[in-house]
Amino acid sequence: MSNLTSIIPIKIDSEQRRKNIDVTLRYLLQNTNSKIIITECDDFQKLDVSLYNSDRIKYKFEKIKNNFFHRTRLINQMLNEVDTPVVANYDADVVLPKTTYEIAEQLILSNQVDVLYPYLFNKLESNGYYNGNRFGQIRIFSDTPGLDKFYKTLNIDDLKPDQRSPWPSQYGHVQFFNTDCYIKGFMENENYIHWCPEDEERGIRFQKLGYRVTWIDSLVYHQEHPASNQPKPSNLNEIYKLHNYLTTGHKESIEDYYKNQEYLQQYNSYKKLCTV
Repeated sequence: MSNLTSIIPIKIDSEQRRKNIDVTLRYLLQNTNSKIIITECDDFQKLDVSLYNSDRIKYKFEKIKNNFFHRTRLINQMLNEVDTPVVANYDADVVLPKTTYEIAEQLILSNQVDVLYPYLFNKLESNGYYNGNRFGQIRIFSDTPGLDKFYKTLNIDDLKPDQRSPWPSQYGHVQFFNTDCYIKGFMENENYIHWCPEDEERGIRFQKLGYRVTWIDSLVYHQEHPASNQPKPSNLNEIYKLHNYLTTGHKESIEDYYKNQEYLQQYNSYKKLCTV
């Protein structure tokens, strides 16, 4: 997995999130050999990366502005620094089966897919129920008895059935990209701020732009945490109007929109790969 970089934006707003990022980093270091880029954005630094004693981690702290954790911008900044052919947009609270990282990297390196979601896609039907009997996500609650063994070994096989809470998933968590395709597909939309539905927009966008997007028969393990206490942006209605426009529009309208986004011009990787 030396061809993979995981990019992780973080804001530690609870003790549970602190524990989760610790588990995630230790898990990635133990079960992969990928590079890791982290940007922490907060009032002050809370993550001490020196504890991990690894030259595979590249860390940056950025003081938060206007009390908003601008996740999409942080991801674009890190994506601009990636020098591997495969990149994972990686949430701070999730881990995957070890073989899933290997499969994702190989499918992209062998030019079979451009974007890969490492879990089952659970379709929401018109009746309000998800299709099928199998879900793509396993939720882990830290107050569940008996998790000490998992936290020590970091082996997901040590999770017992009553410690696994199945849940549907569609987008988000982790997405593996051909790095060039991620950039050519217009990276992250920085007009999405706060906890907005950028995961859905991204997934729909790359399909409409013609990239090869796939979900595989695997699971993502999500370490649960309290909801963010970040205030909602004042223009939330405008953001959702934009979301509706982008997710219902055609390829041409999506391309026209993104080619006029000035924020993309600040990234050397985008300017190098794209003619706009």
